[in-house]
Amino acid sequence: MKARIRGGAGPRARRWMVAVVVTLSFSAIGMMALAAHAVLHETDLSATSAGPLAIVSPTLQPTVPPPPVRVVPVAGPPRARPALLVPAPPPPPAAATPSPAAATPTIQPDVGTPPAVTDTPSPAATGISGPTPTVGPTLSPTPLPPPPTAVGPLREENAVEVPDDGPPGPLSGVPTDPARLTLRPLAVTVDNYSPSARPQTGLGRASLIYETVAEYGITRFMAVFLEKEALVVGPVRSTRVYYNEWADSLNAIIVHAGGNSDALPQLGLLPGIQDINEIGAEMFRWQYSGGPPFFWRTSDRLMPYNLFTNVPAVRAQVARHRFPIHGHYPVDLPHKTNAPLDQRPSSGWLTIAFSSYPYAVQYRYNSGSNRYKRFMGGLPHVDAADGRQLAPRNIVVIYCKVRPDLQSTTIGSVVVATTGTGDALLFQDGLVRHGLWRRDGVGGRLLLTDAQGQPWSFNPGQTWIEAVPEGNPVAWSPWSGR
Repeated sequence: MKARIRGGAGPRARRWMVAVVVTLSFSAIGMMALAAHAVLHETDLSATSAGPLAIVSPTLQPTVPPPPVRVVPVAGPPRARPALLVPAPPPPPAAATPSPAAATPTIQPDVGTPPAVTDTPSPAATGISGPTPTVGPTLSPTPLPPPPTAVGPLREENAVEVPDDGPPGPLSGVPTDPARLTLRPLAVTVDNYSPSARPQTGLGRASLIYETVAEYGITRFMAVFLEKEALVVGPVRSTRVYYNEWADSLNAIIVHAGGNSDALPQLGLLPGIQDINEIGAEMFRWQYSGGPPFFWRTSDRLMPYNLFTNVPAVRAQVARHRFPIHGHYPVDLPHKTNAPLDQRPSSGWLTIAFSSYPYAVQYRYNSGSNRYKRFMGGLPHVDAADGRQLAPRNIVVIYCKVRPDLQSTTIGSVVVATTGTGDALLFQDGLVRHGLWRRDGVGGRLLLTDAQGQPWSFNPGQTWIEAVPEGNPVAWSPWSGR
């Protein structure tokens, strides 16, 4: 016994030690796999990687040479599709000198060209800690480069045609099939991380699009489809509590891929929602139990920016599993006719500083079409399905309180207030109107009214709802309205 102690552990002890080491190794591998799954599916890589931090903080921006132009296959079901020529993302702009955060919305003089966008939201307003971020270099008043050119009949492939002589639809006001008047809206959470998630596909077919901040000032969309459908929409990403609440106010089917730790359990508590979660166990069963495929990943992008969905296929699967897709859903918006051409200003613009420059939004008004062409980070915002620039007829800015989300385990999470009341702006017909937004609670509708409480009426066409943190700069011209 003494000799065994001096010479080291016996065979039995050595076997025990080896078993312990092997067990611990497999446990560590399992934990790493779970962590990787959570990062790819339920959390944003943009919230923890060095990329967005370099965007938010000008001192961390690296100098990266521009990559060459590349041909990217259009997202879609796994079948042969034409390719879309998409310019590679430009290099990050040089950092600008930070300027003090603005406390109130900025009204710029009517000068006819966009002003320099240098003001930034305060860290308290955006939920971003650390140095105050800058919006970035100025938006150039010179003509911007044209949008990418589509190759092939992409628009027809992504469109589900509707009659052009039917009754006006409840959300967009455009002519639609009478059977769609009672159809349940379908809301898709769409990523906007720059540059990995761009260009998005299918946004041009949406009736309503909500835009606001997620983690670290990165914006995200909720695209709502009713009058028109799209065969390809994405990239689909995770949901947040405020997107859930806006979807609930529309009695919508919400399509997403995971969500923050407080957003997922909330879905079961909102009566107006039908939840379609790509990484949920039930959706896995739906995907392989027959019916049309409604989620897929493409090979032209890295995860998690390569997940797409099909709006008609989602509706078909919901109906196949005996959930309601028709009914009386009180989501109709009042509509009016476009203002006569002689009553529209010849030009105009609107800029919104959400956070850093890649997420700076600009709209340029075209009097002839009575539409607002949309830009992000100084570049045209196009739909990858057809290469056309997004150009809504109505833009609503609602000022919302934004605070850190203490209930979420996702680093950098914020909560955008969706209940209560606040100031609002309506941009249509080249002019601006001042008013209010209000939502009374769970199940309540988002009401948009003028200062006297009368509901706003909208031009037929797409409407964007920009939920801007209070204090973030918003500027426009002409600054007069009715």
